[in-house]
Amino acid sequence: LIRESSLNGPIGYYIATFIITTLIGYMAGYVEDGKTGFFFALKYIEYFVVYFIIVNNIQSRSHILQFTVALLLTAFIVSVVAMAQIPSGRRVSAPFEGETEEPNTLGGYLLLLGSVATGLLLYTRNWWVKFLLGLLIVVMFIPFVFTESRGSWIGLPFAYLTFVILDRKKTLFDDYYHDSKTHVF
Repeated sequence: LIRESSLNGPIGYYIATFIITTLIGYMAGYVEDGKTGFFFALKYIEYFVVYFIIVNNIQSRSHILQFTVALLLTAFIVSVVAMAQIPSGRRVSAPFEGETEEPNTLGGYLLLLGSVATGLLLYTRNWWVKFLLGLLIVVMFIPFVFTESRGSWIGLPFAYLTFVILDRKKTLFDDYYHDSKTHVF
């Protein structure tokens, strides 16, 4: 049911932590409605269910490529739909939020997928893929700014700093450094 990976332990600890803290918050009176706390915790567990579904269904490198392309194509479509909201003058929100908008969800989503695209951009050799990833990052950045999500904006420099620290090719420091062993594609 759950394929063994190095993330299983940390995921289990994380789930246990937010379930326990939600229960403590409920008992202390900080979580007013038990249903709200339950569904909030369930929402986070859903993310891990999606992770395990993907991990259990990947059989080859081509599957990884197909999932990655689908993930980035979805991010592009969400970004274009979000950009259509900009002329309204309101904060840009995810198209699936319903009546109550939550721009922070979209901001976090765009930050996460922008980081995935940036990581791929840094380690691909194919100039056409680099161009498409760069274009995707620009397209995602536009609605990201208009979400006005301060939490997502604060996360942006930390994401960049992570790339600076973990960049094995040193492309963020020196575009002339080249080590062919670190290329992904």
